[in-house]
Amino acid sequence: MSNQRGFTLIEVTIAMVVSGVVALLAYGSLQAGLDAGGRIQMHRQDVESLALLRSIVVDALRHPASASAPVASSFTLSRGEGGGLNDDRLQFVSRGVSPPHGAGALWNVVLEPTPDGLRFSASPLEATPELPIVSVVAAVRGMRVRVMAPASNFEWIGSWEAGSRVPHAIELRFFDRDNREIGAPTVVVTAMETGSEGG
Repeated sequence: MSNQRGFTLIEVTIAMVVSGVVALLAYGSLQAGLDAGGRIQMHRQDVESLALLRSIVVDALRHPASASAPVASSFTLSRGEGGGLNDDRLQFVSRGVSPPHGAGALWNVVLEPTPDGLRFSASPLEATPELPIVSVVAAVRGMRVRVMAPASNFEWIGSWEAGSRVPHAIELRFFDRDNREIGAPTVVVTAMETGSEGG
């Protein structure tokens, strides 16, 4: 008779435990990689959404216009419903929402923080085939706006009461849900001439 040696019960149990630990570590690494990939994708979408919003808002602010109807003030800076430090609401009339910038249709533009994110809305004030535009950037939960009057000796102020006039320059700062500033401030010099009241 040949003496054949097999695996003992203890050896089989140890092999199963080691295989289970290796499988568990591999699954954990895979799951962590997938989670990191998802977070990176969400962060990239947030960054791209904010960059696109900044571009649209800059074009709109560069081409302000006087409101031709009583439905909208030419430029209004106020506190939003939350009333917080970074809860500014900006409303203005622009010819820079759709091309040709500066000569296009009049749009009423509103930029305001909401619980869901920073809301951008633009509604045409004239007969146009364009549809209203509404977008929310979820990563941005707060906004602070300062303006520079045409004859202010380059001083920034946090309020604007001359609804029929447009400031010389506008500074926008965006904040995340933890009240941290996102990126550098956006500063726009408007196309209005100093002291002008119309577009």
